[in-house]
Amino acid sequence: MTLAFAIVVPLGLLLLSNSRLTDLCTMLQGSIGESKETLRAEAKAQHTEVMARLAAIDAFLHEAVMGKLEELDRRLNTLESKR
Repeated sequence: MTLAFAIVVPLGLLLLSNSRLTDLCTMLQGSIGESKETLRAEAKAQHTEVMARLAAIDAFLHEAVMGKLEELDRRLNTLESKR
């Protein structure tokens, strides 16, 4: 009886410990999955914001360059008309 008790109790504790570890593992996997989704959403939001800023900078630079080209064209035409 004592021998059976000495074998059954540690095995029972091992099974209990194993089920707790399995529960912990499942909980951690769920938490990691939620963290991944959160990071993906944040990265997508940041990407959208950065792309909007780049589009605004692109439009500004395009307008500035076109303005300078028009000014240079106007100056060149003035010089050519004076000849």
